[in-house]
Amino acid sequence: MTYFKGFIRMILLSIAVHEKPEVVLDQLDNFRKFAPDAGIVIHMSGQMAEEFPETADMLRAIEGVWVNTNSFYTGLGLLLKCHVSNFLYMEKTGIQFSHFCLHSSNDLFVKSGVEDYIRKHDYGFFQFNLFDHLNFCHWKTDFLKDRSYKKLMRCLNSSITHYVSQVEGTFYPRDAFRDFSIWFQRFAWVEIPWPIHYVHGTHKRLVLLFERLQRNPRWRRFLLGYFYTTEEFYPPNFFATRCSNPGTPYCFMNWGADLQVTVSDVEMIRNGTVPTGSYKELYSVKRIARDLKNPLRQWIRTLK
Repeated sequence: MTYFKGFIRMILLSIAVHEKPEVVLDQLDNFRKFAPDAGIVIHMSGQMAEEFPETADMLRAIEGVWVNTNSFYTGLGLLLKCHVSNFLYMEKTGIQFSHFCLHSSNDLFVKSGVEDYIRKHDYGFFQFNLFDHLNFCHWKTDFLKDRSYKKLMRCLNSSITHYVSQVEGTFYPRDAFRDFSIWFQRFAWVEIPWPIHYVHGTHKRLVLLFERLQRNPRWRRFLLGYFYTTEEFYPPNFFATRCSNPGTPYCFMNWGADLQVTVSDVEMIRNGTVPTGSYKELYSVKRIARDLKNPLRQWIRTLK
């Protein structure tokens, strides 16, 4: 392929999408502009695949883009499974890549250079303490009751830690993420203990039912912690056993402003300044409205 320079050292960006095709295409244009040497693997939600059946083939026609042939129905608590599934799919293809990087469908790059940053730091995630970080406290009870997490730490012969991290802009070496995927398949792939043999993500009605139940405070306490944002908890604790001094994620999230990114934030990032928080270097931002007419999205589209 002529698209990549140094194909074997390709950085692989993983996205889980559930949007209209035009929004996905806009994000891909952005990623390919600012991370031209990176490959992109996409998980399309089952809902999206049903509504827009031609989209997968259209995306596969784009050079440097792979579409996961597995398509889970997505709901709360499924993002990590989608990323792991993307990784496993790419492992089977035999495509060579050096790092695996996690993204959402509502983040965009705002400047180039992320590939060099990733190779320089190898790992990138936060090690915030759950008990000190208010932004993650909503899921604290679920995490502390999570049996799969405790099995993980026992399997690793590690003490119980309580790290949390944003997902977007985190990155890991391929071999390390392979280890994580093996554990995830062993302990956390089947997330619902009932009904027997049901795998959360493959049965649409089940996913939608439990998503409704999860939002009901009276029912949520009976769900045994299986429906929370595991993607913010599992990786930082697992990878902390592999890396004592990781780099930080490269995607800016404005926690102090309810995750509302501004033009000023983007301009500072492009000038090499960290607007706020514990970041080292920044290359992308979240949240960007999934609307092609959104003014911030339109402005970012004009950046070089």
